[in-house]
Amino acid sequence: MASEVAARQPERGDLPTIPGYRLESVLGRGATGVVYRAIQLAVDRPVALKILRPELVSAKRAVRRLQREARIAARLVHPNLISAIDMGEVDGQWWYAMELVEGVSLAEKIRTDGPLTEREALRLFIPLCDALQHAFEGHVVHRDIKPANILVDDHGRARLIDLGLAFAEDDPMITRGGGTLGTPHYISPEQARNPAGVDTRTDIWSMGASLYHAVCGCPPFEGDSVAFGDVDLGHVRFVDVFAEVGEGEIRGHQESVRAGWRPGGWRHCTPGRLDVRWVGFL
Repeated sequence: MASEVAARQPERGDLPTIPGYRLESVLGRGATGVVYRAIQLAVDRPVALKILRPELVSAKRAVRRLQREARIAARLVHPNLISAIDMGEVDGQWWYAMELVEGVSLAEKIRTDGPLTEREALRLFIPLCDALQHAFEGHVVHRDIKPANILVDDHGRARLIDLGLAFAEDDPMITRGGGTLGTPHYISPEQARNPAGVDTRTDIWSMGASLYHAVCGCPPFEGDSVAFGDVDLGHVRFVDVFAEVGEGEIRGHQESVRAGWRPGGWRHCTPGRLDVRWVGFL
């Protein structure tokens, strides 16, 4: 496996050049950009550096999204969020440097090790609620909370990552239109209908859906489109999956996950309230 990974890595000379940084290897590739492991030369610090794909540089919307992601990350300072370091453009390349955290995504951890116990999951998610409360107080909505966007570092601490879909309520660059944004298995019904009109309660839904996945080993919904975002249909699947959980675990799982996963009118209105609720289950 190590040789396969090494084989996929470009040679040092083939890596992009960003003044002030030495790019070392590829950490990941996404639809909009490539994330590299790099060294910030001025302070000899390892960082993660995201570069927008060349074919998207001419797309103003993609550039604005990268700018918004960096600026939102810069205004949020919390131990369970990834910190922004710098952003810029050179020779037509838009880039964004951020804190480098060694670890694996919660999605990968679940695939490798299987579902978490309720106590293990809550110990990861309660600090994330605190991070989400910090975002809420900064008028920021994440809109893409899911296991793949929760990074578990080498010390077992969880971090929320990828603010690519986040918006700040006072950000003049945000577009209040467009289609559905987010990952269908985890977005709230209201986000499926109107992603530009949501508030922090959509993140609370996604947090509950992610906790569900962590303890049950699968998302709370099936399918690959937002058409199943109906609350009643989701509730049927929700109960069916809990029927597959060990008898002694069912009650605790139902109560702790339902604390986050509720229809909009009954959902906790702030992450802080959900935090308090989940602490009671430890």
